[in-house]
Amino acid sequence: MITDYYGGSTDRTILRLFTEFSDGRPQVVHREAMDADAYDSWHLAFYFKELLESRNLLRTGPYTVANIPRKEKNLLVYLMLVANPDLRQVTELGSSLFELIDALRFVQKCVPSAVSVDDLQYFGVELSDLLIRATEELHPGTTIEHVRTVAEVNRPLGLLYDRNVSSYAFETADEFATFVNRSELALVNGFFSKESTFAVRRLGKRLTYFSLNEFASALKHPMYHLFGTRAPGPKSGGGLAGERPVMEGFFLVGPSNRAERFMQGAQSKPAVASWFAEKNIKLSPIQSNLAA
Repeated sequence: MITDYYGGSTDRTILRLFTEFSDGRPQVVHREAMDADAYDSWHLAFYFKELLESRNLLRTGPYTVANIPRKEKNLLVYLMLVANPDLRQVTELGSSLFELIDALRFVQKCVPSAVSVDDLQYFGVELSDLLIRATEELHPGTTIEHVRTVAEVNRPLGLLYDRNVSSYAFETADEFATFVNRSELALVNGFFSKESTFAVRRLGKRLTYFSLNEFASALKHPMYHLFGTRAPGPKSGGGLAGERPVMEGFFLVGPSNRAERFMQGAQSKPAVASWFAEKNIKLSPIQSNLAA
């Protein structure tokens, strides 16, 4: 497991605010943040904007599925909760500002159900002390617990959402699978290798592509591919995996009855079913992807 920012990498993360002159003069750097401070500063602003968007939508609407931000996260997590109302805890690996909470409140207005997102417990694994403190300031009255690293997790996870933070937090497929096995249902936005596990560098940090075969074999519940095979790459420098065969997408891990209830619930709502068709979201057993 990786319990620090760089995970053994000797690269660096740098955030610079600079002027680029139109007359060709050299750039002038006005401000600079390094290492974890660079990462935290960027992501605090990025996710705070997302949180503000959700809160504004909650106030003003319109309350439609089309208007839900980041449906691949916010809508899918909500639908999994609605289909499995016994799950009362939401765990996020890399919880940032827990902006998920604000988005779920809006989704609940767009897709009404008996589930109250304000009655849930939230558990975050977040390395950044700054983001943890900001989360607690932004969500007074909401039941939120945090730990800093995956090594500190020793409890059931309920419904787990992983926004590819697993690739920074674990070094092996077995470590990652052991963590997911603490959940009853998991939505994984993950990076997987169709061959052996390998690591690359991203944002100065180690990023792991887990062996899909090893990961799936170590799970206690079935794994399904929902959609997506390649994630957007960096603005420059090409794809992270090069020519190696990989899958970068969204996956569901959980008992077949929970997975099927999720899909059936989605198909029962016309606007949601239409988005599922647009994204080509299907409950595809991972064995079919391993064979491809």
